[in-house]
Amino acid sequence: LQQPLIGLVVAGILLFAPWTVRTLFHGQEDSLWLVRVLAFSLFLSSWRTMSTLQLERHLKYDRLAWIEVAETVAFYGTVIALALLGWSIWSLVWATAIRSVLGTVLIFQAAPWPVRLAWDSVKAREILRFGVPFQVNVLVNSLGGWVAPTVVAAMVGPAGVGFLTWANSNGKKPLMMVESVMRVAFPHLSRLQDDPQSLAQVLVRYLTGLFLCAGLWMSLILVAGGPMVRWVYTATWEPAVGALCLASIAMMLDVVNWVLGVTLSSIGRVNVTSRAIAIRTVIAVCTVFPLVRWFGLEGAVLAHLLANLITVPMILNGFGSARGEIVRGVAWVAIPIVLSMSAGWGIRSMDLPTAWQAIVLASFTGLVFVGTAWVAAPAWLREAARRQMKMALTVETVSA
Repeated sequence: LQQPLIGLVVAGILLFAPWTVRTLFHGQEDSLWLVRVLAFSLFLSSWRTMSTLQLERHLKYDRLAWIEVAETVAFYGTVIALALLGWSIWSLVWATAIRSVLGTVLIFQAAPWPVRLAWDSVKAREILRFGVPFQVNVLVNSLGGWVAPTVVAAMVGPAGVGFLTWANSNGKKPLMMVESVMRVAFPHLSRLQDDPQSLAQVLVRYLTGLFLCAGLWMSLILVAGGPMVRWVYTATWEPAVGALCLASIAMMLDVVNWVLGVTLSSIGRVNVTSRAIAIRTVIAVCTVFPLVRWFGLEGAVLAHLLANLITVPMILNGFGSARGEIVRGVAWVAIPIVLSMSAGWGIRSMDLPTAWQAIVLASFTGLVFVGTAWVAAPAWLREAARRQMKMALTVETVSA
């Protein structure tokens, strides 16, 4: 079922690869091979799906984690080494190819499956009935991410795409945690679909933990982002600081959309998620061109932020009467965010070297966030934190 679909997509990518290179990369021929290798990686991903599903079904996430770590080390080790040797874009080409092949081989060894052609019409219909709307969500959601870099490339150039990608990657780092958590949360939440009260309580706990991490990251970016970028990345990346700050704000709404969307899908309300994602994508696509024209690089992130602001209430409405409980359950997280940012901005005027300014601002903002979060947190969260600390101390004592 997957192979014809993936095969058509890969064929389309290869067919339009020369046009893509001429349009987005201004005719850099080496980029053509990067597009081809990415297409090849997409084709390999369909072969690893069965093994991944087996590991996830049996909750063997430890094996998945080690494989993903191996892929990451292989990719960055290769790309950095070859870049230092002067291989330019070919460092990305070879790193992508090595990561794809290595990951496919390792995951197949961890969970092998009989590779053969087979067809079952009944099972195919069952899969497609749920799978098509679910995958359309992924496709439509990805479309919004494709359009912004394309528009930026056409209007600002390849350097603008680099700045935008960097800003989104660093401004939305907590989404890596959200993705990992929701991979495990999906089967957990689906088991609670017949118990709305327990579902709402568990959802609030997921949102609270992820909101705290995302809120701390956003506060640090908005307060110490500028000095941190100058210190770590040098002044070359300063043009992307504005986009970085906007991306961190948009990330908070991404957390809401992601967690609530996965929850709705896990309890069978895929249509609500599909409608919200479709509207969000249409808004982002329709607004990105004028916003980039008016605001430059930041306009691409503003389009995404605007789309999120409009669709978050729509996804919340999918929970009916429980939406009020969900909002009240996580609203308190605004307290440490506001207080830590206010405190951090209050000392930004200190005349310090760049490195010290970044360290002092980040440290002070982080401490205020953690302190106020502990005071404002509901009783269940403080009790859970105490239990975890007690368990950690017990394990450490026994180990010693």
